[in-house]
Amino acid sequence: MLACPSAKPAVLLLGPSASRKQLVHQPIRDRPAAVDGKALKIISSFTYLDIEIEFRIGKASSAFGKLYHRPWNSRDVSLKVKFDEYKSVLLTTLFYVAQSWTLHRKHINQHIDAFHMRCLRIISDKNSVKPSDHIYNNEVLTECNISGIEAILIKIQLRLSGHLSRMSDIRILKQVLFGQFPTGRSVGRSLLCFKDKLKDNLKRCNIPFSYWENKASECRTWHQSCFSSVQNFKQSRLQHRDQLRGSMKACWQNAAPLNGNLNCLYGFVARTNQISPCCPLKKTHIN
Repeated sequence: MLACPSAKPAVLLLGPSASRKQLVHQPIRDRPAAVDGKALKIISSFTYLDIEIEFRIGKASSAFGKLYHRPWNSRDVSLKVKFDEYKSVLLTTLFYVAQSWTLHRKHINQHIDAFHMRCLRIISDKNSVKPSDHIYNNEVLTECNISGIEAILIKIQLRLSGHLSRMSDIRILKQVLFGQFPTGRSVGRSLLCFKDKLKDNLKRCNIPFSYWENKASECRTWHQSCFSSVQNFKQSRLQHRDQLRGSMKACWQNAAPLNGNLNCLYGFVARTNQISPCCPLKKTHIN
Protein backbone atom coordinates (compact mmCIF):
# COMPACT_ATOMS: atom_id res chain seq x y z
CA MET A 1 0.00 0.00 0.00
CA LEU A 2 2.86 2.37 0.77
CA ALA A 3 4.97 1.33 -2.21
CA CYS A 4 2.51 2.62 -4.82
CA PRO A 5 2.35 6.33 -3.85
CA SER A 6 6.05 6.37 -3.03
CA ALA A 7 7.12 4.82 -6.35
CA LYS A 8 4.91 6.87 -8.67
CA PRO A 9 4.23 10.27 -7.13
CA ALA A 10 3.93 12.01 -10.50
CA VAL A 11 1.09 9.76 -11.64
CA LEU A 12 -1.09 10.24 -8.56
CA LEU A 13 -0.16 13.93 -8.18
CA LEU A 14 0.05 13.54 -4.41
CA GLY A 15 3.68 14.41 -3.78
CA PRO A 16 4.21 11.96 -0.89
CA SER A 17 6.81 12.61 1.73
CA ALA A 18 7.61 11.00 5.05
CA SER A 19 6.92 14.21 7.00
CA ARG A 20 3.31 14.41 5.74
CA LYS A 21 2.42 10.77 6.43
CA GLN A 22 1.29 9.05 9.60
CA LEU A 23 0.40 5.51 10.56
CA VAL A 24 -2.34 4.00 12.72
CA HIS A 25 -0.57 1.27 14.69
CA GLN A 26 -2.01 -2.24 14.84
CA PRO A 27 -0.83 -4.63 17.57
CA ILE A 28 0.02 -7.40 15.08
CA ARG A 29 2.63 -5.35 13.19
CA ASP A 30 6.18 -6.23 14.25
CA ARG A 31 8.21 -3.78 12.22
CA PRO A 32 7.43 -0.10 11.52
CA ALA A 33 6.51 1.02 8.01
CA ALA A 34 8.84 3.41 6.23
CA VAL A 35 8.78 5.70 3.19
CA ASP A 36 12.10 6.51 1.49
CA GLY A 37 13.97 4.97 4.40
CA LYS A 38 12.22 7.13 7.04
CA ALA A 39 10.00 5.46 9.62
CA LEU A 40 6.44 6.78 9.83
CA LYS A 41 5.13 8.21 13.06
CA ILE A 42 2.75 5.86 14.90
CA ILE A 43 -0.46 7.53 16.13
CA SER A 44 -3.74 6.31 17.59
CA SER A 45 -6.11 8.18 15.24
CA PHE A 46 -6.00 10.38 12.15
CA THR A 47 -6.89 14.06 12.35
CA TYR A 48 -8.79 14.33 9.07
CA LEU A 49 -11.45 11.69 9.72
CA ASP A 50 -14.42 12.10 12.07
CA ILE A 51 -13.16 15.18 13.91
CA GLU A 52 -12.35 17.28 10.86
CA ILE A 53 -15.13 19.83 11.47
CA GLU A 54 -14.15 20.32 15.11
CA PHE A 55 -10.52 20.59 14.05
CA ARG A 56 -11.26 23.34 11.52
CA ILE A 57 -13.46 25.22 14.00
CA GLY A 58 -10.67 25.01 16.57
CA LYS A 59 -8.13 26.43 14.11
CA ALA A 60 -10.49 29.26 13.12
CA SER A 61 -11.30 29.99 16.77
CA SER A 62 -7.60 30.22 17.58
CA ALA A 63 -7.06 32.66 14.70
CA PHE A 64 -10.09 34.69 15.83
CA GLY A 65 -8.77 34.93 19.39
CA LYS A 66 -5.36 36.16 18.23
CA LEU A 67 -7.03 39.03 16.36
CA TYR A 68 -9.53 39.92 19.08
CA HIS A 69 -7.86 43.06 20.47
CA ARG A 70 -6.70 44.20 17.05
CA PRO A 71 -8.74 44.60 14.89
CA TRP A 72 -12.01 43.05 16.17
CA ASN A 73 -12.23 45.05 19.40
CA SER A 74 -10.62 48.20 18.03
CA ARG A 75 -12.71 51.33 17.48
CA ASP A 76 -10.18 52.77 15.05
CA VAL A 77 -10.83 50.09 12.42
CA SER A 78 -14.00 50.35 10.33
CA LEU A 79 -16.49 47.52 10.09
CA LYS A 80 -15.79 47.09 6.38
CA VAL A 81 -12.11 46.42 7.05
CA LYS A 82 -13.01 44.02 9.87
CA PHE A 83 -15.36 42.01 7.70
CA ASP A 84 -12.88 41.92 4.81
CA GLU A 85 -10.22 40.58 7.14
CA TYR A 86 -12.73 38.10 8.55
CA LYS A 87 -13.37 36.76 5.05
CA SER A 88 -9.69 36.54 4.19
CA VAL A 89 -8.46 35.02 7.47
CA LEU A 90 -11.27 33.23 9.29
CA LEU A 91 -13.32 31.87 6.39
CA THR A 92 -10.28 30.57 4.53
CA THR A 93 -9.13 28.80 7.70
CA LEU A 94 -12.59 27.43 8.45
CA PHE A 95 -13.33 26.16 4.93
CA TYR A 96 -9.95 24.64 4.18
CA VAL A 97 -10.59 21.50 2.06
CA ALA A 98 -14.34 22.07 2.59
CA GLN A 99 -14.97 21.44 -1.12
CA SER A 100 -15.18 17.71 -0.44
CA TRP A 101 -17.25 17.87 2.75
CA THR A 102 -20.55 15.97 2.86
CA LEU A 103 -22.30 17.63 5.77
CA HIS A 104 -25.63 16.89 7.36
CA ARG A 105 -28.00 19.53 8.68
CA LYS A 106 -26.83 19.08 12.27
CA HIS A 107 -23.21 19.74 11.28
CA ILE A 108 -24.15 23.03 9.65
CA ASN A 109 -26.61 24.40 12.20
CA GLN A 110 -25.12 23.18 15.46
CA HIS A 111 -21.42 23.60 14.73
CA ILE A 112 -20.31 25.70 11.76
CA ASP A 113 -23.21 28.16 11.53
CA ALA A 114 -23.22 28.72 15.30
CA PHE A 115 -19.51 29.57 15.25
CA HIS A 116 -19.97 31.80 12.19
CA MET A 117 -22.80 33.83 13.73
CA ARG A 118 -21.03 34.11 17.08
CA CYS A 119 -17.96 35.62 15.42
CA LEU A 120 -20.05 38.05 13.36
CA ARG A 121 -21.95 39.23 16.44
CA ILE A 122 -18.69 39.86 18.30
CA ILE A 123 -17.22 41.83 15.40
CA SER A 124 -20.37 43.90 14.81
CA ASP A 125 -20.73 44.50 18.58
CA LYS A 126 -24.08 42.70 18.67
CA ASN A 127 -22.93 40.28 21.35
CA SER A 128 -23.43 42.87 24.13
CA VAL A 129 -27.02 43.63 23.11
CA LYS A 130 -29.75 42.48 25.45
CA PRO A 131 -31.68 39.36 24.39
CA SER A 132 -34.91 41.35 24.60
CA ASP A 133 -33.80 43.49 21.63
CA HIS A 134 -34.29 40.47 19.32
CA ILE A 135 -31.51 41.01 16.78
CA TYR A 136 -31.88 38.02 14.48
CA ASN A 137 -29.26 36.32 12.37
CA ASN A 138 -30.74 37.69 9.14
CA GLU A 139 -30.18 41.24 10.33
CA VAL A 140 -26.59 40.44 11.29
CA LEU A 141 -25.84 38.84 7.91
CA THR A 142 -27.41 41.76 6.03
CA GLU A 143 -25.47 44.34 8.02
CA CYS A 144 -22.19 42.47 7.66
CA ASN A 145 -22.79 41.80 3.94
CA ILE A 146 -21.62 38.21 4.38
CA SER A 147 -23.33 35.09 3.12
CA GLY A 148 -24.52 32.31 5.35
CA ILE A 149 -22.69 29.04 5.81
CA GLU A 150 -24.91 27.07 3.42
CA ALA A 151 -24.45 29.58 0.61
CA ILE A 152 -20.66 29.56 1.02
CA LEU A 153 -20.49 25.76 1.04
CA ILE A 154 -22.73 25.48 -2.04
CA LYS A 155 -20.61 27.99 -3.94
CA ILE A 156 -17.26 26.31 -3.31
CA GLN A 157 -18.64 22.82 -3.97
CA LEU A 158 -20.24 23.86 -7.25
CA ARG A 159 -16.99 25.45 -8.41
CA LEU A 160 -15.09 22.29 -7.52
CA SER A 161 -17.63 20.17 -9.40
CA GLY A 162 -17.22 22.30 -12.51
CA HIS A 163 -13.44 22.00 -12.24
CA LEU A 164 -13.69 18.20 -11.98
CA SER A 165 -16.05 17.95 -14.96
CA ARG A 166 -13.58 19.88 -17.15
CA MET A 167 -10.77 17.45 -16.37
CA SER A 168 -9.71 14.77 -18.82
CA ASP A 169 -11.21 11.31 -18.45
CA ILE A 170 -7.90 9.79 -17.38
CA ARG A 171 -7.72 11.86 -14.19
CA ILE A 172 -8.34 9.85 -11.03
CA LEU A 173 -10.52 12.49 -9.35
CA LYS A 174 -12.94 12.57 -12.27
CA GLN A 175 -13.09 8.79 -12.39
CA VAL A 176 -13.93 8.70 -8.68
CA LEU A 177 -16.70 11.31 -9.09
CA PHE A 178 -18.39 9.82 -12.15
CA GLY A 179 -17.46 6.17 -11.64
CA GLN A 180 -20.01 3.45 -10.87
CA PHE A 181 -19.70 -0.13 -9.69
CA PRO A 182 -20.36 -2.68 -12.47
CA THR A 183 -22.22 -5.04 -10.13
CA GLY A 184 -24.37 -2.41 -8.44
CA ARG A 185 -24.38 -1.56 -4.76
CA SER A 186 -25.42 -3.40 -1.63
CA VAL A 187 -29.00 -3.50 -0.40
CA GLY A 188 -30.08 -0.65 1.83
CA ARG A 189 -29.67 3.07 1.95
CA SER A 190 -26.18 4.18 1.06
CA LEU A 191 -24.20 6.68 3.07
CA LEU A 192 -24.21 10.33 2.09
CA CYS A 193 -21.57 10.82 -0.60
CA PHE A 194 -20.32 13.80 -2.57
CA LYS A 195 -22.50 13.06 -5.60
CA ASP A 196 -25.66 13.07 -3.46
CA LYS A 197 -24.65 16.40 -1.95
CA LEU A 198 -23.96 17.76 -5.43
CA LYS A 199 -27.46 16.79 -6.59
CA ASP A 200 -28.95 18.50 -3.56
CA ASN A 201 -26.96 21.69 -4.16
CA LEU A 202 -27.92 21.78 -7.84
CA LYS A 203 -31.57 21.35 -6.90
CA ARG A 204 -31.38 24.20 -4.40
CA CYS A 205 -29.81 26.49 -6.99
CA ASN A 206 -32.39 25.54 -9.67
CA ILE A 207 -29.74 24.00 -11.93
CA PRO A 208 -30.97 20.85 -13.73
CA PHE A 209 -28.82 17.83 -12.98
CA SER A 210 -29.28 16.41 -16.48
CA TYR A 211 -27.16 18.99 -18.33
CA TRP A 212 -25.09 20.69 -15.65
CA GLU A 213 -21.93 19.24 -17.22
CA ASN A 214 -22.63 21.12 -20.45
CA LYS A 215 -22.88 24.38 -18.52
CA ALA A 216 -19.72 23.58 -16.57
CA SER A 217 -17.70 22.99 -19.76
CA GLU A 218 -17.07 26.76 -20.03
CA CYS A 219 -15.30 28.10 -16.96
CA ARG A 220 -16.47 31.72 -17.10
CA THR A 221 -20.09 30.82 -17.83
CA TRP A 222 -20.15 28.28 -15.02
CA HIS A 223 -18.71 30.74 -12.49
CA GLN A 224 -21.30 33.35 -13.43
CA SER A 225 -24.08 30.79 -13.19
CA CYS A 226 -22.87 29.63 -9.78
CA PHE A 227 -22.64 33.19 -8.48
CA SER A 228 -26.15 34.15 -9.62
CA SER A 229 -27.65 30.86 -8.40
CA VAL A 230 -26.06 31.19 -4.97
CA GLN A 231 -27.28 34.79 -4.67
CA ASN A 232 -30.82 33.68 -5.46
CA PHE A 233 -30.52 30.85 -2.94
CA LYS A 234 -29.29 33.28 -0.28
CA GLN A 235 -32.21 35.65 -0.84
CA SER A 236 -34.75 32.83 -0.82
CA ARG A 237 -33.19 31.46 2.37
CA LEU A 238 -33.51 34.83 4.11
CA GLN A 239 -37.12 35.20 2.96
CA HIS A 240 -37.93 31.70 4.18
CA ARG A 241 -36.55 32.49 7.62
CA ASP A 242 -38.54 35.74 7.75
CA GLN A 243 -41.72 33.87 6.86
CA LEU A 244 -41.11 31.29 9.58
CA ARG A 245 -40.48 34.05 12.10
CA GLY A 246 -43.66 35.84 11.04
CA SER A 247 -45.72 32.68 11.45
CA MET A 248 -44.23 32.12 14.91
CA LYS A 249 -45.06 35.69 15.93
CA ALA A 250 -48.63 35.28 14.67
CA CYS A 251 -48.99 32.05 16.65
CA TRP A 252 -47.63 33.80 19.73
CA GLN A 253 -50.04 36.73 19.42
CA ASN A 254 -53.07 34.51 18.82
CA ALA A 255 -52.26 32.18 21.70
CA ALA A 256 -54.27 32.04 24.91
CA PRO A 257 -53.39 34.44 27.75
CA LEU A 258 -51.19 33.45 30.63
CA ASN A 259 -52.73 31.22 33.25
CA GLY A 260 -51.77 31.69 36.87
CA ASN A 261 -49.10 34.30 37.45
CA LEU A 262 -50.04 37.34 35.38
CA ASN A 263 -46.97 39.24 36.57
CA CYS A 264 -44.65 36.79 34.83
CA LEU A 265 -43.43 38.35 31.58
CA TYR A 266 -41.70 35.21 30.33
CA GLY A 267 -43.40 32.09 29.12
CA PHE A 268 -43.17 29.19 26.73
CA VAL A 269 -45.56 27.83 24.11
CA ALA A 270 -46.55 24.20 24.52
CA ARG A 271 -47.60 21.89 21.69
CA THR A 272 -51.23 22.68 22.47
CA ASN A 273 -50.56 26.38 21.66
CA GLN A 274 -51.03 27.26 25.33
CA ILE A 275 -48.72 29.84 26.87
CA SER A 276 -47.52 28.83 30.32
CA PRO A 277 -45.39 30.81 32.75
CA CYS A 278 -41.81 29.66 32.98
CA CYS A 279 -41.35 30.80 36.59
CA PRO A 280 -43.24 29.26 39.53
CA LEU A 281 -45.82 31.21 41.46
CA LYS A 282 -44.51 32.92 44.55
CA LYS A 283 -46.05 31.70 47.77
CA THR A 284 -47.47 34.38 50.05
CA HIS A 285 -46.89 33.83 53.74
CA ILE A 286 -49.61 35.02 56.11
CA ASN A 287 -48.26 36.32 59.39
